[in-house]
Amino acid sequence: RWTMVPACFCREAVVERTITIRSSGRQTRDFISLENVSRAVEAVCGQSPRPFDIINAASGKTRSIEEVALAVRKAYGELTGGCEAVIRKTGAEPQTSNRFTVSTAKLRNDYGFAPDESMTLEGEIAYLLSALAAKP
Repeated sequence: RWTMVPACFCREAVVERTITIRSSGRQTRDFISLENVSRAVEAVCGQSPRPFDIINAASGKTRSIEEVALAVRKAYGELTGGCEAVIRKTGAEPQTSNRFTVSTAKLRNDYGFAPDESMTLEGEIAYLLSALAAKP
């Protein structure tokens, strides 16, 4: 989905050489790779049937939106041999960072799942940028 961070940043960097943050960039999120989400679903489905429950999947690493934009800019520069994407901010809110945490205790304790830490945000960004740049 191209409206979600970091995918929208990667696509915009490749197409327009810009990265637009539509806020202050201070808000934080926990980004997890789709591969790790898939592995988490397999872990849960492998132990069903169980009673309905809410289970969080997360990487355990919180990053600000601005940090993600900077990571995309860095990876884009590495991919293009030094061409830099310009980061623009079009909003000023929120003024302060939020405290965003997700508990993965249920997934870890009840289903024996832990995310593969080799699947980093930086690696996922590099992969997505490469795929976008190779697209005709």
